[in-house]
Amino acid sequence: MKYSEQDAQAVEQTVANFLARFQPDFDYEPLLLYAALPLVLTAELLHYLRHRFVSGTPWVAEVDILLAGELCHERGYEQYTMHSPIRSYLLQRAKQHPDIRIEDAARLMIQYLHAFARSQPFSTYTDMQMQQWSALAFIKDMQSTVVNEIVHTFDANLELQLDKGEENNPELKRLVALAEQLAPELEAIRKLGCWR
Repeated sequence: MKYSEQDAQAVEQTVANFLARFQPDFDYEPLLLYAALPLVLTAELLHYLRHRFVSGTPWVAEVDILLAGELCHERGYEQYTMHSPIRSYLLQRAKQHPDIRIEDAARLMIQYLHAFARSQPFSTYTDMQMQQWSALAFIKDMQSTVVNEIVHTFDANLELQLDKGEENNPELKRLVALAEQLAPELEAIRKLGCWR
């Protein structure tokens, strides 16, 4: 998803304003960069990322990030989604930051999701799949796999929609929304030639 220069500047300013509220006392930027990785954030997941990658950041940063309306919105009970332009901007910064280990965080997130799936059977498969795809898109040796899975799922749902004559397929809408969220990662993968 492309943003105008004006939109890009507004996003950059929003992030700068958020970080400035806590500086010079605290540096929230590293945790904020890791927080951009999951499509759906929970307090538990953000705590897990902070503990593993930036344990020197105070725990209150987790709350400040999740409840910052300019960065995130509540998606459901104790679930938050980072605004798409903010997430894209932060992920670009994370890739350029020498101390941010985004691929390691993605691998850790996959492990976390598998453990979470075993302990929380009420989570929907589609939510777990969405989270897993968002993490896999950052693991170099898994990028072609995630692209192929997304394409296959799109194909299957398009075929199902055509067979049933459905005009309003909620699964297809979810996949389109997911593709929009993952657009920067998918574009980077396409440039590397990882398409099937």
